[in-house]
Amino acid sequence: MTDSWTPEKGIIEFFDKVYSQYEHYWQRPPNHYSKPWVMLLEALSNRQPGLALDLGSGEGIDAIRLARLGYQVDAVEGSAVGAEKTERFAREAGVRVNVMHMDAQDFQPSRQYDLIICNGLLHYVENKALILQRMQQATKPGGYNMVFLFSNYNPVPECHRIINVYCDKEDGITSSFYRDWQHTLFLEHNKQDHAHTDFPPHQHSMIKIVAKKSDGLHL
Repeated sequence: MTDSWTPEKGIIEFFDKVYSQYEHYWQRPPNHYSKPWVMLLEALSNRQPGLALDLGSGEGIDAIRLARLGYQVDAVEGSAVGAEKTERFAREAGVRVNVMHMDAQDFQPSRQYDLIICNGLLHYVENKALILQRMQQATKPGGYNMVFLFSNYNPVPECHRIINVYCDKEDGITSSFYRDWQHTLFLEHNKQDHAHTDFPPHQHSMIKIVAKKSDGLHL
C-alpha cells in the first residue's frame, strides 16, 4: 500500500489513506483506551477532570481515554477519515468528544484548557513553535501540556521516509518552550515500534514532556 507513496503527496492525504484501509490503524482493541500516559497525568495532577484539547487526535485514542476519565474533550484532526473515526469510536465507547476536522496548524483555540495533549503530531510539523505557542496561550494557569514527538537521537527509519518527518533535538525547540514551566522530561532511545501494521518493526527515539503552567500564586 505505501510503497508508491512519496512525501509530496502530503501527511493528511497519507493518513486519510491508511485510516481508510485499517479499522484500527494504531493500537488495537480491547485495551487501547486504558494505556499509559494519560494515566500519568492523573497521577501527577491529583485534580478533578476539566476541559481538554487533543491536537492531532488521529483515530481518537487519547481523546477517548480522556473522555472516559471524565474530561470534556475537544479533538482536532486534519484527516477527514480520522475525524470521522474519532467520532464513531467515541460513540462506541459511550463517551462524547467534540471533533473539529481541520489542520492543527490552522487551529486557533478560542477558550482555555486544563489539559492540552499533543501526541505524535509535532514530528510532522516543521514550524513547531507556532503550535507550541498557541498551546501554551490556551492553557489555563495551573493547567498541563503533554507533548510527545520523535527526537533526532535515532535516524528516521527508512519506512517513515515516505512522508516528511521533522524530528526535534532533545534540547531543541520543544524542550525550550517548557523551561519556565514545572515539567518532567522523558527521553527514550532505540524504542521498538510495532504500533502500525503497514510498516515493519522499527526503532524510534522520543521526547515526552509533561508540563504544568504556573498558577501565578507563587513568586
